[in-house]
Order: sequence, then structure tokens, then C-alpha cells
Amino acid sequence: MLRFQKQLAKYKLLMIDELGFVPLSKTSAELLFEVFSQCYERGATLVTSN
Repeated sequence: MLRFQKQLAKYKLLMIDELGFVPLSKTSAELLFEVFSQCYERGATLVTSN
């Protein structure tokens, strides 16, 4: 998972579509928060929800 997070951190824009469409487990939510935190420091994040 760390490799995937490093790959995501390279992008200047991260788009997350349909957040909330499927419920997240606690672990998944924590990982998503970590990704958002890393992207916030380096670029822009766009999130859509239903």
C-alpha cells in the first residue's frame, strides 16, 4: 500500500468520484484520510459524492 500512496502523491490533481457510494471500513477511512493529507500538502484534491 505504501507504494500506491507514493504513486498518488506524485499527481498534481487527485479526483475522487462518488465518495460515499460504498461504506468504508475504519481501516479504509484511515487510509483515505492519509492519502488526502499527503495530497493536500502537494497538490489539489477534487471529491464528489452522491
